[in-house]
Amino acid sequence: MLPDQNVDIDLSDEVLILSPFDILNVFRHRLKDFFDFDYQIECFVPASKRQYGYFSLPILCGDQRASN
Repeated sequence: MLPDQNVDIDLSDEVLILSPFDILNVFRHRLKDFFDFDYQIECFVPASKRQYGYFSLPILCGDQRASN
Protein backbone atom coordinates (compact mmCIF):
# COMPACT_ATOMS: atom_id res chain seq x y z
CA MET A 1 0.00 0.00 0.00
CA LEU A 2 1.07 3.52 -0.63
CA PRO A 3 1.53 5.85 2.34
CA ASP A 4 -1.19 8.24 1.11
CA GLN A 5 -3.83 5.51 0.60
CA ASN A 6 -6.72 5.43 3.03
CA VAL A 7 -7.64 1.77 3.38
CA ASP A 8 -10.08 0.48 5.98
CA ILE A 9 -9.85 -3.30 6.23
CA ASP A 10 -12.24 -5.25 8.45
CA LEU A 11 -11.26 -8.90 8.91
CA SER A 12 -13.65 -9.67 11.75
CA ASP A 13 -14.83 -13.14 10.62
CA GLU A 14 -13.00 -13.68 7.34
CA VAL A 15 -10.99 -16.87 6.82
CA LEU A 16 -8.14 -16.41 4.38
CA ILE A 17 -5.64 -18.86 2.90
CA LEU A 18 -2.57 -16.84 2.05
CA SER A 19 -1.02 -17.51 -1.32
CA PRO A 20 2.78 -17.75 -1.51
CA PHE A 21 2.56 -14.47 -3.45
CA ASP A 22 0.46 -12.64 -0.84
CA ILE A 23 2.16 -9.48 0.34
CA LEU A 24 2.46 -10.92 3.89
CA ASN A 25 4.34 -13.93 2.54
CA VAL A 26 6.50 -11.92 0.16
CA PHE A 27 7.61 -9.62 2.98
CA ARG A 28 8.10 -12.36 5.56
CA HIS A 29 9.13 -9.93 8.31
CA ARG A 30 5.57 -8.56 8.28
CA LEU A 31 4.10 -12.02 8.87
CA LYS A 32 6.61 -12.52 11.68
CA ASP A 33 5.82 -9.08 13.19
CA PHE A 34 2.03 -9.41 12.94
CA PHE A 35 1.54 -13.11 13.75
CA ASP A 36 4.86 -14.30 15.22
CA PHE A 37 5.12 -16.81 12.38
CA ASP A 38 8.26 -17.29 10.28
CA TYR A 39 6.90 -18.61 6.98
CA GLN A 40 8.81 -20.00 4.06
CA ILE A 41 7.93 -22.31 1.21
CA GLU A 42 9.48 -25.48 2.59
CA CYS A 43 9.67 -27.38 -0.71
CA PHE A 44 13.04 -25.60 -1.05
CA VAL A 45 14.17 -26.69 2.42
CA PRO A 46 15.85 -30.09 3.00
CA ALA A 47 13.29 -32.61 4.30
CA SER A 48 15.09 -33.02 7.63
CA LYS A 49 14.81 -29.25 8.33
CA ARG A 50 11.15 -28.75 7.37
CA GLN A 51 8.88 -27.57 10.13
CA TYR A 52 5.44 -27.87 8.51
CA GLY A 53 5.86 -30.09 5.44
CA TYR A 54 6.69 -29.93 1.75
CA PHE A 55 4.05 -27.32 0.94
CA SER A 56 1.95 -25.39 3.44
CA LEU A 57 0.04 -22.14 3.38
CA PRO A 58 -0.81 -19.91 6.33
CA ILE A 59 -4.52 -19.67 7.20
CA LEU A 60 -5.84 -16.56 8.89
CA CYS A 61 -9.13 -16.36 10.76
CA GLY A 62 -9.90 -12.71 11.31
CA ASP A 63 -6.74 -11.23 12.75
CA GLN A 64 -5.40 -14.52 14.16
CA ARG A 65 -3.24 -17.17 12.50
CA ALA A 66 -5.40 -20.28 12.61
CA SER A 67 -3.17 -22.79 10.90
CA ASN A 68 -0.45 -23.29 8.33
